[in-house]
Amino acid sequence: MFILILLILVIIIPLATIGYRPRRGCRGAPTVPFYISFYEAWQGTGQVTFYNNHLRRHLEIHGLVNLWNTGRWSVLVTKPEYVAHVFRNERVIAKGGLYRQMPSTTPSHLFGVNIIDSTGELWKHFTRIMKPGIQQKHNPAALYTTANKLLALIDKLQQQASTGRGIIINDIMERWSMDVYGQYFLDADLCCLDGKARAQQAFQNVVRTFPHRLLLQFPLLEYISMFLLPSRRHAWSMADELAEAVLEATAAHPLREKGLTEIESSRSEKLVYRLQRARDSGQLTDFHYRSNMKLMFMAGHENSKALLVSSLLEIAQRTNVQERLYQEIVASDAEDSELKDLPYLTAVIYEALRLYPTLIQFTDREALEPVCLGDGITIPQGTLVGWNAYGIHTDPNSWGNDALEFKPERWGSDVQTINRLVRTYQNRGMFIGFGAWSRACIGADFALLQMRVTISEILRRFSIQKDPSYQLVLNDVAALEPEECQLIFTHRRKEKCESQIIGLK
Repeated sequence: MFILILLILVIIIPLATIGYRPRRGCRGAPTVPFYISFYEAWQGTGQVTFYNNHLRRHLEIHGLVNLWNTGRWSVLVTKPEYVAHVFRNERVIAKGGLYRQMPSTTPSHLFGVNIIDSTGELWKHFTRIMKPGIQQKHNPAALYTTANKLLALIDKLQQQASTGRGIIINDIMERWSMDVYGQYFLDADLCCLDGKARAQQAFQNVVRTFPHRLLLQFPLLEYISMFLLPSRRHAWSMADELAEAVLEATAAHPLREKGLTEIESSRSEKLVYRLQRARDSGQLTDFHYRSNMKLMFMAGHENSKALLVSSLLEIAQRTNVQERLYQEIVASDAEDSELKDLPYLTAVIYEALRLYPTLIQFTDREALEPVCLGDGITIPQGTLVGWNAYGIHTDPNSWGNDALEFKPERWGSDVQTINRLVRTYQNRGMFIGFGAWSRACIGADFALLQMRVTISEILRRFSIQKDPSYQLVLNDVAALEPEECQLIFTHRRKEKCESQIIGLK
């Protein structure tokens, strides 16, 4: 820590305040002073707390703000018109990615160059390879199998809990989401719900060793600390360990191209095999292969886990929402192919994603030329451009005075209306839970299927409530997720039996 403080005093502050003065974003836009960003980064303040304390008042009036980010002045936008302009102008406000923004740092080593961060022809190349493997028609049978394993684990842990106390669900939902991702995209049983996964341990090590917020604000400091601090070199090695763990899982379940039955032949289009064939044929370098494998593993499970945790917390806190959901699920007796037709279940998922976006803030674009946003605002060439999903989704100018309230009804009462509103809000820049325009999430349909199946199976088996001792704390660093979310799960069959006994008496 002494070395870190010395570096800040001797190197970073002079560079930032005297000799290192990039463009200050847009003229006429409000600016969050550098010292505030520095202090809050030093304190490790989360993104949502920082937004509410320093950004909300500017952004709800002006729709954009100049902000120090990753060693440069950047422009953060939340006004829907500005957000839509950024998303639909991929050619001139292009993705840059951490590999370009923070070269030779732990984050750039972890994520490399991947489908989410890339732009132009490289992004199109990655998309041609990966999109068919992500969007192929998925048989939901494995989702039900994994959901049943999850329910059995919940039941076991709840029985072990003290009377009247709940269980912390974050870890088990992470194990569930990793197993689902492994089955559908890696063609591998990661055995996370069985507690045997090297991949989960590797991922948790990456999270624990991820750079402090201050290092992310000053990439030069992170780069220098790699030579001085053993902890930073260890973090670098943890990124390599994650790659090896994922690759080991895929190597343990190879696909034999010859002799496949007609049913098994669809396996050859799974994401892992499309990536492997592209690498083996020279369409992908090994660096791009490993970058996409790591990125997809992290994004493919972490976002689903965060969304499920936040959805269950909101359902548990609202008996009216939970009862309405349960009645909808039971009344329809929906098969997996029909779950998408349940409007209230769909609305609950979208509302949870609105209030708990799985990616809070992202500054991953750069203006390749001056960009006019309208209203007399021009983004100078070379400026980093980002957005804050939490701000966009909770702006009363777009969502009304109840923007911070959980209200599934705001999405409509039938699936057609809900889907139409989602598309409309995405196009207008009001809702970016699954991205928007050409960079909309190509795994959105599977994520929704995953949520619908798992939530419906949990509610068929259990009624849930928040542990009375649990106080909501948000992990607002990467994904907006309730930390150590503690819920009580009660068998519905037991409730029905007791009511029948009471009736007989």
